[in-house]
Amino acid sequence: MLNKGCNPDVITYKTVSDGLGKEGKLQEALGLLDVMVKICIPPDQITYSTLINGFCRAGNPEKAGKLLQEMPERLQT
Repeated sequence: MLNKGCNPDVITYKTVSDGLGKEGKLQEALGLLDVMVKICIPPDQITYSTLINGFCRAGNPEKAGKLLQEMPERLQT
């Protein structure tokens, strides 16, 4: 995308994260969350909800809880 002059936004990242989560690639989806924060694209509630849901479905409620706790300080305003 960047090579074509198209800059991804929060919608792009959450769409890719959702797809990764549905494929069970939760660590990759989590990595995208970190990329978003690093390049100053604040995640929104849907981004977090997608990840939290994915970790719950994968049987990792601890990680889901951690994301839920960090969500308020990283949310897009």
